[in-house]
Amino acid sequence: MRITLFYFSGTGNTKAVCDAFKIKMERENARVSIINVEKHGQGNDSQVKDLIRNTDVFGFAYPVFGADLPRIYKDFLIGLQGSQFNNREAFVITTVGYINAYGPFLMKKELKKLGLLLKNHIVLRMPNSTKRITQYDNARSECLVKQDSRITRLVGDILYHRKHISGVGPWVLGGYVVRKVLGKQMKEHYKRWYVDTGLCIDCGQCLGNCPVQAIRSNGGEYSFSDTCITCFRCLHFCPVQAIKMK
Repeated sequence: MRITLFYFSGTGNTKAVCDAFKIKMERENARVSIINVEKHGQGNDSQVKDLIRNTDVFGFAYPVFGADLPRIYKDFLIGLQGSQFNNREAFVITTVGYINAYGPFLMKKELKKLGLLLKNHIVLRMPNSTKRITQYDNARSECLVKQDSRITRLVGDILYHRKHISGVGPWVLGGYVVRKVLGKQMKEHYKRWYVDTGLCIDCGQCLGNCPVQAIRSNGGEYSFSDTCITCFRCLHFCPVQAIKMK
């Protein structure tokens, strides 16, 4: 079985889950290609097109931000429109700090537009990325241990073409309200970020790590633009904790 898994990972949680999935799947002699959507624009470059032609099952993995898809992931899905998926099977892996109020139904509609059939949907609780956590890597590892059996089940369900949709509950209805309330706040969230110049060492990690180039530096002064998708990567990867919120 040939699997292509398209992922976006803000602070590394989703990437860690994808890596764990790949290890388990390849033990079962499946071939897994993990594709970071950051590096493939809107999903219409030659490598992605070639993978689509030679894939049996497609995976989509992302963190849920404000009961919604990350904007960078939405753009990637738009870029996939027009690709020849031909009603092949798809699975979805979502990572959350609390609950997945986006749920499987909206993603099912997005995949249907592409010509894909949602067969599996899994929600995995990982460390909350909206807060700086001491020993974040250790917290992630502990979560992966707790989620191991669920990842193993997903692998088996995909291999044997068993349908399993998790993440359905009353919180999905609440997600419609959450998206409406938080949508505007998240678009304006970039205005809350600032760099504490007393702590900053000008290492440039925030500039290089931002997936949407929302951070700019001008003579030691830092600013954030409205391309920010509130992934909190800059907060977690600053070595001196100089990234702050008002």
